[in-house]
Amino acid sequence: MSTASIRQKTPVLFVNYKEEQCGVYQWGKNILEAISKSQKYQFHYVEVLSLEELDSYVSESNCEAILYNYHPQTLTFINPFMARRYKQVNIALMHEMTQAEADMMPDGFFQHYVMGDPTLIENNPAVFKTGRLILPYTNTKKVPDVVTIGTFGFSVGSKGYQRLIDVVQEEFDEAIIRIHIPSNGIIDADGAVAHRHAEECQRRIRKPGIRIQASHDFLDRNAMLDFLAGNTINAFLYDYLKVAGISSSPDHAMAVRRPMVVTKSIMFRHLQSVYPSITIEDSSLKEIIKNGTEPLSHLYSLWNEDNLRAEYENVLDKTLDMNCDGEFEARKSVNKTKVHEIAKFDYRKLARRYHSKGNFLRRILHRAATARAIKAALTMPADATPRAKAVKRLNRILDNQARAQYKSVIKQLHLLVPEIMVSKIPAANIQQAFIFDAVKKFASSFTSPRILCVGSYDDSASASLKMLGYAIEEIDPEVNGLDLNKFFHLPSTIKASYDIIFSTSVIEHVQDDGLFVEQIGELLAPGGVGVLTCDYNDLYKPGDPVIPGDYRFYTQRDLISRILPLIKNCSLVDVPHWECANPDFMFLGYRYTFATLAFRKHN
Repeated sequence: MSTASIRQKTPVLFVNYKEEQCGVYQWGKNILEAISKSQKYQFHYVEVLSLEELDSYVSESNCEAILYNYHPQTLTFINPFMARRYKQVNIALMHEMTQAEADMMPDGFFQHYVMGDPTLIENNPAVFKTGRLILPYTNTKKVPDVVTIGTFGFSVGSKGYQRLIDVVQEEFDEAIIRIHIPSNGIIDADGAVAHRHAEECQRRIRKPGIRIQASHDFLDRNAMLDFLAGNTINAFLYDYLKVAGISSSPDHAMAVRRPMVVTKSIMFRHLQSVYPSITIEDSSLKEIIKNGTEPLSHLYSLWNEDNLRAEYENVLDKTLDMNCDGEFEARKSVNKTKVHEIAKFDYRKLARRYHSKGNFLRRILHRAATARAIKAALTMPADATPRAKAVKRLNRILDNQARAQYKSVIKQLHLLVPEIMVSKIPAANIQQAFIFDAVKKFASSFTSPRILCVGSYDDSASASLKMLGYAIEEIDPEVNGLDLNKFFHLPSTIKASYDIIFSTSVIEHVQDDGLFVEQIGELLAPGGVGVLTCDYNDLYKPGDPVIPGDYRFYTQRDLISRILPLIKNCSLVDVPHWECANPDFMFLGYRYTFATLAFRKHN
């Protein structure tokens, strides 16, 4: 018997959330399975729903380290002081963290962090990187005779399902699109949002030779791999998020050794440099299918179970060596290219940088504290907002009275898209709250409404609606290089086809605002609704100074006499109340307020 086989393994507790229908849960199980074959460490697996459960497991265990499969929406009970709660080394497996955030992470939350991000530069000695895990799988399925594009993901926003439909139809006259959207046990237990996504995809089909096969049953790992193995190509056309971790979906797709296409989303940053490119921005589905798996071939030898296990053993070796009664010891972490003076690293600098930029730690704590409320927010019906429900007038001033009425809606936006909301001026959030609430109410009167957002970049209303499963088409120079005028003149743009068009505080930045509203009116379908907000000051006169970037403030007279007549075949949805003698919003030394414009196109 070898020395390795009789050596006592160091015990490590692996903590996971108790919810099988969750991508975070499944990722943790895959990691555990790979590292459990270690000859150095014995992993004890537990699933917990509360801090009391965790306390019990830790007290009964003789473990020397704890690995947390951490996400703020799953392990919601984790508090900011876990590094001090237990004597063991506390290591968090992080899911949503960027390079900048990794550089700023303090050691007072967890002591150490592991990111499955091959692109990470290890500037912070508290943060370790690993590669990805391509699951072992032998694909025995033949390539389909009809081009078959597969995609999967849980029922949350930003997955790009509708975009995939459009891309396929641009390239093929005949194809099968297989979309698997199971319900998410955290935020869509009844599957309503999942089915809404599938219905919207079906509605976008315009070619008779394009067929959709949608499924919603939860698949275990092997069944999911079988699903991916049966496709010609697997596609993940995620939206362009500003802050996100790396998606685990390509890990599964790479396992079946079929071509794969992704976007240049930050969630696929580890795949941006492969050649030939597999991004839809740089290539086409046909080209990527033709190239096969060759662009990814070098990654199979890097991102396997053996390498991942060695990387986790290295993390545990170093962190256990650094730890002495829960505090950092004066030791050096040495490799071929660098020396980290662990004890001399000034974590106070990290704390200062964190408070000045206010990013990841504040974000995850906010999300952890409100994760259960997020579930309620995602399933809240259109008319369930307590204060906004009583609002009758949709053409109005958005002042402090409106902020009080829409307080619960603003809270809902914070729950749905906290990353966007923390960057906003609080008093200005009333605009997005109004838009969000109004669009939901109008959408309830349509079956699978076609919705267009003009100016979607960093718009919390648009992002929140997408989180709820609404299909939102977007126009924004920062998102797709399009402003309204460019979009309007595209050959693919169908006039009189949108049920709802909304725009949050964009019109005042448009030089030809008359053309802007004319084009919105022409894009609306009969019975369709336009909802806009704008910067407003009834005392403004043409030529008066305005905020840098604005062309004008709007007035009651301007809206009634100039703007409304330009929106052909449309009328306001109610009698306006735009009187405002005392604007209550101050920005850059300018005092003004916000007004709304809600109109419907005649049938």
